[in-house]
Amino acid sequence: MRNSSEGRLAVIDNKQSRSNGLIFGGLAFALLGLFVANVCLGSVSISLGNVWDVLVGNDNVDTVVERIVMDFRLPRALTALLAGGSLAVAGLLM
Repeated sequence: MRNSSEGRLAVIDNKQSRSNGLIFGGLAFALLGLFVANVCLGSVSISLGNVWDVLVGNDNVDTVVERIVMDFRLPRALTALLAGGSLAVAGLLM
């Protein structure tokens, strides 16, 4: 026979794992949005369509926009992403 407290713990664990999944999904979505904003926004605003065209290699993109995205903004955004992840792992290990 099962104890009634075991059944309540299973319900609590299920609710906790669901809320953890929602929090993780929300944070991942926010990370993606901020990464895209980091690449698109700056002293020269570049539309999301132009950034997409640069990333997929379309030939109809202005060379200045291509240079800004590929040489400056994308490396900066990737470095920020990797540095933040590394600091998070270092903090976890401490």
